[in-house]
Amino acid sequence: MPNVRRLRRRVEVDTPGMQFVVPKFIEQSVKVIGPFTFKQFIFVAIAGVLAIVFYIIMGSGHPMLFITVLIVLGAIALALAFLKINGLPLSTVIFHSLKFSFAPKAFFFRKKAVSPSLISEIREEEEKKAKTPELKLEREGQLHKLSTQVEFRTR
Repeated sequence: MPNVRRLRRRVEVDTPGMQFVVPKFIEQSVKVIGPFTFKQFIFVAIAGVLAIVFYIIMGSGHPMLFITVLIVLGAIALALAFLKINGLPLSTVIFHSLKFSFAPKAFFFRKKAVSPSLISEIREEEEKKAKTPELKLEREGQLHKLSTQVEFRTR
């Protein structure tokens, strides 16, 4: 049984005569801009740019509508950036669901209808098999008979 020691960012596995260093947390994304990964930063930045555009369009004239749009836009951006469903980012889940919805489906099992002529052919083959006599197997085979003759030196 190998001896396992946990280190800070890796695991060393000691086996008799061999030592392996196995990295841990391989699937961690690199933090590029502050505490955000590049993908998270892009989602938040796009939401910020859209908030500025909406402010320019309707900020002073309709403040309640602007605040409502800003809250919805922020919630969508934060969900896309940080929400994970079954370990996958929300953007990946949305992409896979859209791909599934619009991609052609492949069906592998299709039960084919059997034509009446094919059914009659199958019945005829079964009847032919039933008419042919079965092979009768001898209790003693030729090899056994030959070995008996050799043993007793008979002909």
